[in-house]
Amino acid sequence: MAPACFVVLNGKQASAARVLQETCNYIRNLHREVDDLSERLSELLANTDNAQAALIRNMLMQQ
Repeated sequence: MAPACFVVLNGKQASAARVLQETCNYIRNLHREVDDLSERLSELLANTDNAQAALIRNMLMQQ
């Protein structure tokens, strides 16, 4: 049996497996938020006129 690997997170010792699981959960939550925001943006763009949609697209592309 392999020894457990531990890391220190916020001053507390945690297993590497636990840190990895929490990181994966966080990334999954971020993906859900991005998907939700993308859907909301698509709906917004579908309900605006062409000039407003172009303005929003230009603002998003300026990063």
